[in-house]
Amino acid sequence: MKISKLLFLSALFSIFFFSLSYAHKVTIFAWCEGDEVFTQSKFSGGKKVINGEVLVFNLQGKKILEGKTDNSGMFSFKLKKKESLDIVLNAGVGHKAKWRLDIEDDINEPETKKETTNEDVPKSVTLNSDNINNLDKLLDKKIRPLILMIDELKSQNKFKDIVGGIGYIFGFWGLFLLFYNRKK
Repeated sequence: MKISKLLFLSALFSIFFFSLSYAHKVTIFAWCEGDEVFTQSKFSGGKKVINGEVLVFNLQGKKILEGKTDNSGMFSFKLKKKESLDIVLNAGVGHKAKWRLDIEDDINEPETKKETTNEDVPKSVTLNSDNINNLDKLLDKKIRPLILMIDELKSQNKFKDIVGGIGYIFGFWGLFLLFYNRKK
């Protein structure tokens, strides 16, 4: 009976410790639109990081700027120079995340709305590096909301993973007790 109590307490402690350490995971996601960089920061449960410190470094480690996330976990800034960046989030008490934003030499210029006519549509399209780069930029811009939704869904499924992990812990302890009691 003494082992059962010890086993129960250790399982309870494991569950508590695991859930606390996992609940404090923080993430930052960054993307570029034109010459502006946007970031979104949140904890693993989906709670937005409010007033989190965002530090922006170039790849040589020089700090370029810093700021704070707003009430929706967002922070944005204008690019002064076309270079890849490391964006670091400090959400307090050791909660830290980093995102590498690779910026190409040609930053997306904001699109201007133009009415198209049949004469504007080419009869055939020749694939060259400029067309492929433009298509790549357009696709990045169009799928960004999908990426954000997938990220949100991933964070929502964490509870299921935690409960599954707890089930594994109890299952292993049950097998251990089964084999332990068979020896007696």
